[in-house]
Amino acid sequence: MEGKTSLPNYNNISVLIFGAGGRQTLPMCRGFYKLGCKVTVYCSHKMDTGYMTRFKHKKILFDENNPYGEDFYEFGARLIKSGDFDLVVPMGDKTAMFLSQNKEEFLKYAKIAVNDWDVFSKVIDKSKTMLICEENDIPAPRTLYSEDPVTEIREKGLSYPVVVKPKTGVGSIGFNIVKDEERLKKLLEGYDNSNGPLLVQEYIEQGDQPQYGAEFFRDRDGVIRSKLIFKKPRWFPLDGGSTVCAVSVHDDEILDSCTRLLDALNWEGTANFDLVWDVKEKKAKILEINPRVSAIVKLSFVVGIDVARLMVENAMGYPVTDMTEYEDNKQISCLLVDCLWFAKSKDRFRSKPSWFARWRIKDTIFSWDDPIPTIGFIYESVSGYKSAMSKRKRVD
Repeated sequence: MEGKTSLPNYNNISVLIFGAGGRQTLPMCRGFYKLGCKVTVYCSHKMDTGYMTRFKHKKILFDENNPYGEDFYEFGARLIKSGDFDLVVPMGDKTAMFLSQNKEEFLKYAKIAVNDWDVFSKVIDKSKTMLICEENDIPAPRTLYSEDPVTEIREKGLSYPVVVKPKTGVGSIGFNIVKDEERLKKLLEGYDNSNGPLLVQEYIEQGDQPQYGAEFFRDRDGVIRSKLIFKKPRWFPLDGGSTVCAVSVHDDEILDSCTRLLDALNWEGTANFDLVWDVKEKKAKILEINPRVSAIVKLSFVVGIDVARLMVENAMGYPVTDMTEYEDNKQISCLLVDCLWFAKSKDRFRSKPSWFARWRIKDTIFSWDDPIPTIGFIYESVSGYKSAMSKRKRVD
């Protein structure tokens, strides 16, 4: 990597992984641990990946350490205010939102690896993100902002099908492709607002093209320190879900779009983009930004981008290492979810890269030097499968 400096001694830096579950926890714990930091994981369940990984120094389980009857976040706030930690890093959307909303208070006790709320709030609401894209001529789906999308579709000549999804949804929960006006009216009339207000957008025809994504790190001075573009040849659920397989690529137009959006937001830290390829306009359009570490962070580490180091350097005021160079065709996948894709997809034997070329693919969960978290991940995935798919049930 250009600009690489000698590694400082980080042995006295204490990092709290806040909400240490999910796929992204494992590469981040490993990264901080190997950097030399003291790693503490704060977990809600014994089967959480962070609880089971060997790359940590201390584990705190909410249910076993709650003498005051607090909820997960109240107890977590008390942990931060103990002053025992130098840096707090969230792993999920809810934990990132909690830390951002309370960042001003928590900064009295530790560095918090999320954006300030005035920036964070602009990306958790997809309608605000889309409006910023529109104002800055950044490729994105046409989005409706009125309270009467049915009438607006008629007036603006937007054709069906359209995409309907929660403004603040995650993981394709509440996502629907609506084929005509009658179905849209039915969906809007029957919506219970359980997943938050709805957003209506044009449907992007992508044909047989893959989806795309990007991982960026923009430092405290507004300099892009890492950038990784990847295509997503497989995702689940099949009609619009989370990434199953990711392959590193280079794309200057995607790089430009994402950089301009981060600049417009005055973003700091890590950002994960979802994009869709528009076959009619022959360009990738930004769908959303995930304002926290994503499961794709494993690919960053695979191509040599040490996100843990970038976070520590940026938070602690050290010079931030440039990690903008990487190789194409590095691959990751989550085998468990990839098996679900294989079982459901008609393209199981035509996928590129091949589903069967497992020797080329790094798994997002399993590793020979830290195998135990795989057990917890399988348990939580299987036990929660029906509930997860129920939340993603589509409207006819």
